[in-house]
Amino acid sequence: FFSKEYVVAAAQDVGVKLASRKVLSTTLLDSIFKDVELGTAATLAALMFIDGSSDGWRKNACEQGAGLMNFCALTLVGALFWDAVNCAALRKDSHGIANLLEEKAIAMSGGDVKCFAGWIVDNTKANWGALLILDERHPYWINRGCLGHGLSLAMKDFTKFSCGAFRSS
Repeated sequence: FFSKEYVVAAAQDVGVKLASRKVLSTTLLDSIFKDVELGTAATLAALMFIDGSSDGWRKNACEQGAGLMNFCALTLVGALFWDAVNCAALRKDSHGIANLLEEKAIAMSGGDVKCFAGWIVDNTKANWGALLILDERHPYWINRGCLGHGLSLAMKDFTKFSCGAFRSS
């Protein structure tokens, strides 16, 4: 709706200095990230109960060209982004995923994994295997698959079945 020139002029009229793209993507972004990271760590340190959520993105869905896995802390005050990991070097089996989830739980909880409640992950075979490993290591965690992801998979199966049945009649 507004041209670049209009936005620049409007900012100048109210005395706001706009940052360049280079400053936004480097210096300013780094500064904002550090502030958010410190705020997130301080918030988590003050809480007694943290739940973890993780989601993976295939490399064909990522602009970076590598698969990513993100981690969020689910707390009584809301969801807080924790980290995103390039999964190119991750051992994509149950043990590799379990080790990564455990590492992130330790970091999120400040080393006190007794205040960590457990993980919610996508319902892949490797993730379920990882949850079983974590159940053995941390029996007080409540690890579970994502209900939304489970419903999505069920709908995909239902669609495949119903479309296949429809075509064959």
